[in-house]
Amino acid sequence: MNNSQSTTNRRNYKYERVSTYDDDNIRLPKSGMMKDSRAKRIGGEISNYVHSIFWICLALFVIKYSDIIRVIRLDDRIILPLIYIAGASWLGVISLVFYLSFFLPCCKKQRVEDFNITHPQHIQATLFLTAVTFITFVIGIWPIWGWMSILIAAAILMGLIMIPNFIPNY
Repeated sequence: MNNSQSTTNRRNYKYERVSTYDDDNIRLPKSGMMKDSRAKRIGGEISNYVHSIFWICLALFVIKYSDIIRVIRLDDRIILPLIYIAGASWLGVISLVFYLSFFLPCCKKQRVEDFNITHPQHIQATLFLTAVTFITFVIGIWPIWGWMSILIAAAILMGLIMIPNFIPNY
């Protein structure tokens, strides 16, 4: 096709209007598409458990293959006072989680749906102690692994944080 024919075809082209109306009110079947359906809730729970298992397994893998327990016990380059601070801070985190997860529901018979509303000081203290744990642990093992310390500590911390997902609700 030469240039003069394509110009002629463009001139003879007639514009046709295109509908801009979209039918957004499509009716979906009620089963399987509801906001709070049972399938969606079970799928969310399974997803939470799979993510938790992934992080726990990654933490166990890092602990096993970095041989971190033996290194902390035997290597002189470890900054032990910071490791002790990390351990004490993590003990505080565990104590607060135990208080909120076991003591309140079992002993005081308080069923709490959102701890951010009812116990904000406990959540803030847990967050602070977790940050102290992470920072002091990274600095404590830094002389051994350097930049890998951040990844090692992050994997272990995420694995520890995910363990309470397997605690039953009372």
